[in-house]
Amino acid sequence: MVTRRECSGPTRAASRRGILQGMGDASEQVESTAEFPNGGRKFEGSLLDGEMHGAWTWWRTDGSLMRTGSFERGRQVGVWRTYDRAGNVVKETTFPDA
Repeated sequence: MVTRRECSGPTRAASRRGILQGMGDASEQVESTAEFPNGGRKFEGSLLDGEMHGAWTWWRTDGSLMRTGSFERGRQVGVWRTYDRAGNVVKETTFPDA
């Protein structure tokens, strides 16, 4: 879960385990990433005006792909997939486009 804070000028978002990498001016899409304490990727995606926007990807602590999906200004859109540890799709959900 990502906590979003509204602010003017540069935006920054924080996860439960640390600060997301990515700064930008309002209405600028910026990359956002986080890592697990072991250094592995936790998630990556983009923020637009402080909201999740575009394609996002999440991984498990063991490095296996967990979930992929897209946001349109903070709202889930399109096809979202959840994967098992072997990389097989175990769930697919389609959300309406914006």
